[in-house]
Amino acid sequence: MEFFDAIARSIDNHSTFNLIGLEGPPYAGKTTFASNLGLEMKARSIPDPMQFEPRLAQYSKIPWPDDRPDLILERQLAFLNVEVMRCSLAVDLKNFGYPVIMDRTLISLLAYLYVRVKLRPYQSEVLDLYLGHCHSALKAETLVIPEKFYYLQTPTEECVTRSQRAIREGNRGCDDTYIIARDTVDALHDFYRGVFSRIKPCRVTYITG
Repeated sequence: MEFFDAIARSIDNHSTFNLIGLEGPPYAGKTTFASNLGLEMKARSIPDPMQFEPRLAQYSKIPWPDDRPDLILERQLAFLNVEVMRCSLAVDLKNFGYPVIMDRTLISLLAYLYVRVKLRPYQSEVLDLYLGHCHSALKAETLVIPEKFYYLQTPTEECVTRSQRAIREGNRGCDDTYIIARDTVDALHDFYRGVFSRIKPCRVTYITG
């Protein structure tokens, strides 16, 4: 977990709190929280990756290529490229003097990949390659890490209930049944908590959405 320790040090060394990241599993309430926090702070909000770049939604319609680690990496690099664009916009807005709220961050990209490849025979290979790409982007400063996080630790059962309600109402934000399964949401929570435990408490606020 050396990579995450380096991220934690980067966050802890910030002197401001003007770039804020929201994290949590699907249906934790991030979008609603982002809207309310944005009004309170008079901040600019950057939507989650699939709203920011709707073409990413195609990946939620395609079966996960479980037996093709090369396609898994290709898929995740598409999300990483969009994250670079989101970060560029965040930096521009911040330089204009606006507080900025990002709905999901690099942490989510890593969390979702982790729960997908956990216990797979190619787990280390895919994760190491992807972390290498992330590290290069961070070093080149095309990726940025927020200065402050809000983690929506909404209970798993509530997230699942909300997802089921959204399916019934035809207002589904995630078409991937694996991602909104109980075991997956539990694993995402475990991942987020593990990462945020490395960061100074003043840099993370825990919210029940």
